Amino acid sequence: MAESNKQETEKKILEGVLNTAFIEQRRSRRWGHGSLKMGKSIILLKKDFGPGPSTLKFTFLENGEKKTGFALLFEGSYYVYKNQCQHLPVELDWLDNNFLEDDGGFIICATHGAIYEPTSGLCVSGPCKGKSLNTMAYTITRDELVVTI
Repeated sequence: MAESNKQETEKKILEGVLNTAFIEQRRSRRWGHGSLKMGKSIILLKKDFGPGPSTLKFTFLENGEKKTGFALLFEGSYYVYKNQCQHLPVELDWLDNNFLEDDGGFIICATHGAIYEPTSGLCVSGPCKGKSLNTMAYTITRDELVVTI
């Protein structure tokens, strides 16, 4: 059964369903500086980001519930957020993986128009002004962003 799930996940990745993000579950794996991380992680390949600003959406389980998040390449730096508006519990992107306003300077909620700073996740305009997007822990390697779930 687990092998079948793994094959299905790999098939979806190849089909681009998961925005070419390579998703993998890891347990007891060493991460830089000899530290040991337990739990699950999602691997996003840096090469899958377009020229900045660019986003990659991914799926994960939180308390048994399917959720989405996104990684953002903005002005040469990476940021990772849960895909949930702070006004109401809706995803930010109306069209899949479309998180940025037209000029790419801000993250925007397609449902209510809330505008968020890309580097902090702070809502600077809209119904949730003053609240921030929920960040996700991540590590940067030479070729990957490793998002900790």
